[in-house]
Amino acid sequence: MRYGSIDEMFKGHEKIPAPWPSAPSTKVQRLGYDPQKVREQAPEAPLEQVDPEPLHSSQPWILKQHVEYYSTDHYKQTGETASDKGSDLNKFPTVYDRKDGKRVIVSGHHRAAAALLQGQQFPARVVRE
Repeated sequence: MRYGSIDEMFKGHEKIPAPWPSAPSTKVQRLGYDPQKVREQAPEAPLEQVDPEPLHSSQPWILKQHVEYYSTDHYKQTGETASDKGSDLNKFPTVYDRKDGKRVIVSGHHRAAAALLQGQQFPARVVRE
């Protein structure tokens, strides 16, 4: 799932389906992750470098303008997010590690997509099931 450029990823569109498979749901976890566990643990979860390629998505779409923004020097120097700027929880993406080995992006899909384009890992809070 490598892309050479943002134009190759978006193919002339401003909004595309997230470039990962959807997070599989279970009887207990309709979203593919446990939202209560994320709310409780994410603020204190350790930051880890995450490989964006094998992830599963918890949202259906990503926007080109946000992926472009997370590829800029301004973001890299300031860490200022494209949206929800006042939210401490949005400062870093959140990834949920499931017991079955699947990793689900709970928040930070655009930052993960920018890292995917750059062939790099990205820092994320990791919550474990």
